[in-house]
Amino acid sequence: MRAIALVMVAALGAAGSAALVADAGQREPVLVLAHTVPAGAVITSSDLAVAEVATGSGLEVVPAAMRPEVVGRTASVTLVAGSVLVSGHLAERLAPGPGESVLAVVLKGPRVPPASLRAGDQVQIVYTAGNVEAARGDGPAQLATVLGQARVLSVEHTADSASSVHVSLSVGSALAPAVAGAAAAERVSMVVLPGQP
Repeated sequence: MRAIALVMVAALGAAGSAALVADAGQREPVLVLAHTVPAGAVITSSDLAVAEVATGSGLEVVPAAMRPEVVGRTASVTLVAGSVLVSGHLAERLAPGPGESVLAVVLKGPRVPPASLRAGDQVQIVYTAGNVEAARGDGPAQLATVLGQARVLSVEHTADSASSVHVSLSVGSALAPAVAGAAAAERVSMVVLPGQP
């Protein structure tokens, strides 16, 4: 009788261990970074990949099904390629305030803003009327006019961020036409104002 009891205990223990292994082995598809995304940059679909990780890690991982909601969000910290995306690393969506308009500006070549530019930064919008090469001493004097200030909503780096950066700005509605015109003529530069976090 004692032998039968021991066998039953052993069988129950094995079953319990199997259940624990099954629980430990449960995995779910989550979002990971296919490419490194700088802090303040907009996350694109190509930046994301899917991997399966064990559940119960304690991290606020982002399920793969939420990919559409993540695309277009801004990274609050630098997201390293190969790392698991955590919800706390996504910045809150920024929106224009009352009396403000949203403009998209493409900055190229010498007009590319500092790599540290990120969503939430306050910038000074400058209209440059002369040869942009003059800033480097390669041309005639450059005429610059400050149009006003704006708030950065998002920054999207191209594959070659040294040559082109897309910046979404929130500007006063009265200022928007002047900035839009300058941007269309590729005459816009930005100066990041001091006191940024």
